[in-house]
Amino acid sequence: MNKNLRNVPKGAIITGIATIIAAIITAIIGITPFINIDKSSINFLVRVINRSNGNTVDNAKIIIISKGKSVSGITDNNGISDFSLDFISNGDIMEINVIYENIEIVRENAVIVNNQTYDIQIDVPDSNNIDRESKSDKFEVLPTEISIISTDIPPTDIPPTDIPPTDIPPTDIPPTDIPPTDIPPTDIPPKIPSIVFVSNRDGNDDIYLTDEHETFSMNLTNSPNDIYNGHPSWSPDGKNIVFHSNMDDPGGHNSEIYIISVEGNNLRRLTNHLEWDGQPSWSPDGRYIAFESKRDGKFEIFLYDLNNDTINKINTNMSAGYPSWSPNGKYIAFHSKDFSGMNIYMINMENNIITPITMDEFDNWMPSWSKNSENIIFSSNKDGVRDIYSLNLVDKNIKKVIPTNEDDWWPVTLSPDGTKIIFCSYNSGFWKLYIANIDGSNIRVFAESNGDTKWAVWKN
Repeated sequence: MNKNLRNVPKGAIITGIATIIAAIITAIIGITPFINIDKSSINFLVRVINRSNGNTVDNAKIIIISKGKSVSGITDNNGISDFSLDFISNGDIMEINVIYENIEIVRENAVIVNNQTYDIQIDVPDSNNIDRESKSDKFEVLPTEISIISTDIPPTDIPPTDIPPTDIPPTDIPPTDIPPTDIPPTDIPPKIPSIVFVSNRDGNDDIYLTDEHETFSMNLTNSPNDIYNGHPSWSPDGKNIVFHSNMDDPGGHNSEIYIISVEGNNLRRLTNHLEWDGQPSWSPDGRYIAFESKRDGKFEIFLYDLNNDTINKINTNMSAGYPSWSPNGKYIAFHSKDFSGMNIYMINMENNIITPITMDEFDNWMPSWSKNSENIIFSSNKDGVRDIYSLNLVDKNIKKVIPTNEDDWWPVTLSPDGTKIIFCSYNSGFWKLYIANIDGSNIRVFAESNGDTKWAVWKN
């Protein structure tokens, strides 16, 4: 080895070699290689706070979703989980998911800002139930602060080397015919609700949205104490829910009819009467909402016209309740207490002709329809316990759908394709929801909780 090179640091030698190689590449192909490498990342924090006492919540799982990718973290003793992501940029939209005690809290459409702290406030009561609420609806967008990590190779003291030009002929590289590759999108599918139901899992009877596989659960009403909400019904376009509630008479029994969007906003009160208004059912054309009311002294069926905000009574000349529109919009089924028992009737909405469906001494009530409007499904105690029955309007054939030894009743609705049924049953001291095939097979618990779950309705 040359004595003059023995005193040169090894790092300088390596750097010099890199410089020489770069010069060779420049001489051969005429391109100066990049030496500096820049890489940016976005850094932010998510902090979970107990809304009841202001304390931070540790051991909560945070999942960040953006651009089809997701990362997760666990909050520390200070309730904080920090993130440094290189696949997003300032101003991108992300979804923050908080999972605590196996209950998911979803925050959507948060704006990603570098060095920002996102506070998520939740209730952590002794019952381990969680009421989802964010500290604010919008996150503040701070000035962009991008962290740059740069690697620079230090200058060397080796004198430049004159490299003679080469006579290497240019190489003609033929074009390739590699076809483009279609990469399927990686976006996570949106959470689309398909079932609405009622549960007191958070302390009150609230309206919840979910899907058949319970991939998420959203409390639509989030009512305070002494409020009950019940009997939800979908709008035909799936954008709104109509239901009855005593929210304007907390602790009282005066129920009114309300509409709320599936996002949980645009709450609108439809009725205002001192007597009970409840059990709403949306017409298939979206114009009317049928409901039962005792405003004239007995339970009767009324129609709310959404086009002009008027209310008119359907003259049945009998006590009538629990209206249910047929999918073709031609009939309303209802139950009525008569001289023999509780029976099912239907009224033709074109000529007001009323037809009895059941005529016996048992309790037959809470009618719903098959998707082709040819069968009425209802609950009856004709075999000693309440079971689910189906009656064909053409041949009058009646059959038991769910043969169990429990009380099976409450609203019974079918899936959009008509292959499954959802119903409520009382066992173990609670109301529980179940999903089964239309022939009664493959019964499974749906939306299970430590309280009551009931009044489930499938979106058409």
